[in-house]
Amino acid sequence: MKLDLDESQQILEQTFGDLLARECPTTHVREHEATGHSERLWARYVELGATAMGVPEAAGGLGLGLLELGIVAACGGRTLAPVPFLEGAVAARVLAAVEPEGELLARVVAGAAIVGLAPERTAATSGTRARAEGATLVASGAIAEAVLAFEGDSLVLYEAGAVAGGARAGVEPVREVGSGAHALWSLSPAGPLARRVLASGSAARAAYAAGLAEWKCLIAFALTGLAQQALAIGSRYAKERIQFGVPIGSFQAIAHPLADCATRVDGAELLCREAAWARSADPARFESLASMALVWAGQTAQRTASASLHTHGGYGFSLEYDIQLYYRRAFAWGLLAGGTREERMHVAALALGDARSVVIEPAAGESSSLDFGLGERAERVREEIRAFLARAFSEEDALRERHEGGGHDWPLYRKLAAHGWVSAGWPKEMGGGGRDPYEIHMLYWELSKAGFPWFGLLNNGFIGHTLMALGTDAQKRDLVPRIAQGEILVALGYSEPGAGSDVAAARTQARRDGDGWIIDGEKMWTTTAHVAQYVFTLTRTSRQDRPHRGLTMFLVPTDAPGVEIGPVHTLGGERTNSFSLRGVRVPDSARVGEVDQGWAVVRFALGLEQAMGYADLQERFLEQLLDWAGRPGPDGARPGDDPRVREQLAQSAIHAEVSRLLRLRSTWLAAEGRPLGGKGAMTKSFSAVTYLDDAQAWAELAGPLALVGHAERLAVAGGLFEEVFRQTPVNTIYGGSVEILRSLVAEIELGLPKSR
Repeated sequence: MKLDLDESQQILEQTFGDLLARECPTTHVREHEATGHSERLWARYVELGATAMGVPEAAGGLGLGLLELGIVAACGGRTLAPVPFLEGAVAARVLAAVEPEGELLARVVAGAAIVGLAPERTAATSGTRARAEGATLVASGAIAEAVLAFEGDSLVLYEAGAVAGGARAGVEPVREVGSGAHALWSLSPAGPLARRVLASGSAARAAYAAGLAEWKCLIAFALTGLAQQALAIGSRYAKERIQFGVPIGSFQAIAHPLADCATRVDGAELLCREAAWARSADPARFESLASMALVWAGQTAQRTASASLHTHGGYGFSLEYDIQLYYRRAFAWGLLAGGTREERMHVAALALGDARSVVIEPAAGESSSLDFGLGERAERVREEIRAFLARAFSEEDALRERHEGGGHDWPLYRKLAAHGWVSAGWPKEMGGGGRDPYEIHMLYWELSKAGFPWFGLLNNGFIGHTLMALGTDAQKRDLVPRIAQGEILVALGYSEPGAGSDVAAARTQARRDGDGWIIDGEKMWTTTAHVAQYVFTLTRTSRQDRPHRGLTMFLVPTDAPGVEIGPVHTLGGERTNSFSLRGVRVPDSARVGEVDQGWAVVRFALGLEQAMGYADLQERFLEQLLDWAGRPGPDGARPGDDPRVREQLAQSAIHAEVSRLLRLRSTWLAAEGRPLGGKGAMTKSFSAVTYLDDAQAWAELAGPLALVGHAERLAVAGGLFEEVFRQTPVNTIYGGSVEILRSLVAEIELGLPKSR
């Protein structure tokens, strides 16, 4: 796996970034609002080879790939560069596929001609009058001399001639909210424009489909760049603007929406890069990923620009402030290729197998320096775990966990331990399997998707890693091997009845007593404590100037005198526990970490947990949704034939994919030995919120019978919607509430003041 740019791509990004910082300040953008095109800036793009960049070397180009084009598109998006780079780059690649030695392609590569691309439109996406006149809004159409379109089974070129200042028959420039150089073109065989068929049949369809998908991908890159800069503008203003004597960024009402936007923007960048990678590495998924990227980047740019504008208050609405430039274009750019709603329908059609099948082959000679695959070792783990589950995890086991909800099954757990999976990610010298983070990612992913009771395994993984990093030599020697062998289980004892997500507010007291400690207090939400041998218990050992100082961590035996464990049953069907300590004595050897330094231990363990998120559960939910939506009912109709179902299906698919990418990034950072920063908080908060949003949306969409559980005769989708509706709310609370996580993202990733 490789998720960062290589040296040449970083140089490319720096080159165009420097150019645009120097020659495209927002004053330059404002100067060209009327025309949407800067000839001077476009000439600089041409000098840097932008028009030849994506064209194969055999056709006279530079032979760079879609990712490199996306890098340049994102740079332009950050500065709102008024140039026709996106359309020109894609049109050149389409021309290279069908007329590699044509005169028009040579002129495009030289920067002497601009060619646009006409999107496919449904009847609902064009105005009635425009449809009647055969008019299509073409991006950069006001400065293009030709437009590529697909009609019937043919790729067609419409030519209006070079722009010479006067009116051109069949071309009508328009002013629109995004201030682009766009125009209505009369794309009709009976219209006034010269028309030439370039290619027909499957090759023509494939060339156009590839071009259209690439265009969507590049627009997504540009929208992501726009969103990044809009977020930077909003965050900067939130740090500078003083109200009530403090920066407004210290208020959660300001910081949290910006933090959510930061997470969405990161997800958009990852999704754009994955789509560009798939162009050569996974072409079967490219068309779907390009559409997903356009939807998500469009939604993200719109939300981010809106949040940033709102952060400015009334000034954001003022034309003298730059944020309104971003706000307008955030909504306008995505519509040029169909808009987020139409693309959601396309994503759903592809997922359900209803879209017209077009095989998009990898572009000639194109490859990507990125790698979104987990590697051969991880794929072998997938096969091994699936084989293990087929042998060892029965339907009866799954049903028992569904009813009991304890999150741990000792016989199943010991089977895992016997195969070395409990300690698979630990160093071999500590009794582990030495598996890399990608293999462990796959292990947890497959167990979770199968419904395996793996909560105890997960906790033991957190605690095992924590003990190996911060435990004493005796703990490493005595406890870590026992965890690895499946002999003991450790539950987490952080939360308290009066503290909740404010872990540092722990009041459970530990006081010195000779060579040991006496602990008194109450813990809550100690899942698996009723079957565990120890609880990893956070206590207060002193009162200092800050709450997180004076905390100490202990491994408390569950059979110690004074310990009481009581069941707590939840809305989602899980069983968790209360954990009461009354004069519980533990030796000093039970302490993990230094006295009064327990916060460092907690942060280490919580960081591991937060980086997980719920993408695996979202993917399982999506697979179940696709199965339900694609099954014909008694009348022969499928739920997936309903447009409302298709739209929500696509949104859930995009949420699941972005969640998966955020989690993959956390895994990659761990594998690279890089700090997580706020990325783990992003992973958990995003997946928790979107999974909950989707669960509630589906419960409403499926109708009254979505309220019926799996045991009832007429349960919709076997009770899927009712079950997920009950289970998802807790995800926004466990392991740190999303509000806490948003504050972390705001402070660490955006540099905002500590939230109030």
